[in-house]
Amino acid sequence: AFFLRRPTAATRVPAKLRRFLEPERQRMEDGDISPRTFGELERYCRPDGYFSFWDDWHVHQVNFAALEDWRAWLGKRRQRGKGRLGAKTVKNAMGQFRAFLSWLEERGDIDHVPKFPRVPWDQKPPQILTPEGQRAVLDAIPWEDRGIFLACRHTLRPGEARALDLGDYRETNLYVHAAMKRQSSSSEIRGAKERNWRVVGADEELQAWIEWRLSKAGAEERLRKRGVPLFPNWKARNETRRWTTSTMTKAWNVAAKSVGVTVSLYPGTKHTTLTHLARQGVDAKRLQRFAGHADRRSTDHYVVLADQDTVDMMRRGRE
Repeated sequence: AFFLRRPTAATRVPAKLRRFLEPERQRMEDGDISPRTFGELERYCRPDGYFSFWDDWHVHQVNFAALEDWRAWLGKRRQRGKGRLGAKTVKNAMGQFRAFLSWLEERGDIDHVPKFPRVPWDQKPPQILTPEGQRAVLDAIPWEDRGIFLACRHTLRPGEARALDLGDYRETNLYVHAAMKRQSSSSEIRGAKERNWRVVGADEELQAWIEWRLSKAGAEERLRKRGVPLFPNWKARNETRRWTTSTMTKAWNVAAKSVGVTVSLYPGTKHTTLTHLARQGVDAKRLQRFAGHADRRSTDHYVVLADQDTVDMMRRGRE
């Protein structure tokens, strides 16, 4: 059956998908992919999920024509209370299925990954703040809570900032090497998203906040360093006193609303900072290193300069 590529129970797509979930779950536990990404994959594999189209198919039957039919089938599906699936959702589902087929190819279960049909989708323009707007939101956050948001302004991801301990601040630098993988305060702390570490220099305001925070630490905490959050949530009732994703989001949104801003936490901190650094002439390679992106394309996608470049050219043309 292996050499003749005849359909068998073992070559059905659902059977192979169940096998595929095992290494993907291990990758999640190792920190290579996020729990959210794995949760989406599990949801796609459910009996009524987006992969249910393939229930009666064998892996050797998957070709461009079948994938095109699946794309049309996905386009007609409806989400509860949301109408038909959006193009971005279809694109994400097909991306996960491509990863599944690539895994089969690497194992030698199929000869090649077929060409996938293109899924055009409209990218939304990024929402960013002006430096003044970002400053106004940060000023609206109480001083004792502001530190973690100052760290996010230094292009740290929320999960990275939440994971930092006292020992990760040395000589005015933040040593970013881990992240909290789930949204809760007790979630596991493992390697950062890009499986690498980086040093982020703290500016004067962040240094002042951290010095204030260290003054609040007891002698035992200063000695222990590990397991003691650098940016504690002073109002937290949990033992770890670490921020959760929801409490960070709520604190940012309250401050943003108070100054008339509607930009959310991630675009208002990391995205805004990277964009304005690029507009000040910082080259892409340095931006990539500063942002902790393993792939240059992430930096290119994240920092949108075209509109500002056009404005600058128009201004120069009038002068």
